[in-house]
Amino acid sequence: VAGAAGNVIANTEDDVNFGLWNPALINPNMHGNMSFSLAPLKGGVLFGEAVYSHSFKKAGSFLAGVKYVDYGTLNQTNVQGQVLGQFFAADYAMQFGYGYQLDSNFQFGTSLKIINSTYETYSSWGLALDFSGVYQIPKSGVAMALIIRNVGTQLTSFDGNTEPLPLQIDYGISTRFKHVPLRLNLTFE
Repeated sequence: VAGAAGNVIANTEDDVNFGLWNPALINPNMHGNMSFSLAPLKGGVLFGEAVYSHSFKKAGSFLAGVKYVDYGTLNQTNVQGQVLGQFFAADYAMQFGYGYQLDSNFQFGTSLKIINSTYETYSSWGLALDFSGVYQIPKSGVAMALIIRNVGTQLTSFDGNTEPLPLQIDYGISTRFKHVPLRLNLTFE
């Protein structure tokens, strides 16, 4: 999912990582599952995720996780380009999700995200909600998903000027081939 920039939103496989990116995919089959992943990117940047899911028979399925991007240690310079020292930069999102399977075709979910960005001595906090739904046709292997991401606000800003969160609406469709262990995903942002 991370390799596809979080755009695999209509995959109904019982992998807890999918629930981190689309809360409607959180389901009872993920109960007790956890996952840790780390992806080194260019320039020493690290992208990581950790997630755990737990289900209750009557209440539904829950998920707790964290996503982070560690930009590493960067050089602090003046306007002439002279190195004055070094600083750390990172983005974090702590996430709590809920998924409920209404019937064999329809699922819905929501996630609360507590967001923090820290760059040198500057820090900003925010709260965001994601809302999603998935409709699937089990016999054909087709699934469709709609997700509205980042409905929320910046609580504290870097310099006193609050900014809107990047609201995003995604629609995805996927199909699993009958005799080949592959799933084709298509997502529109």
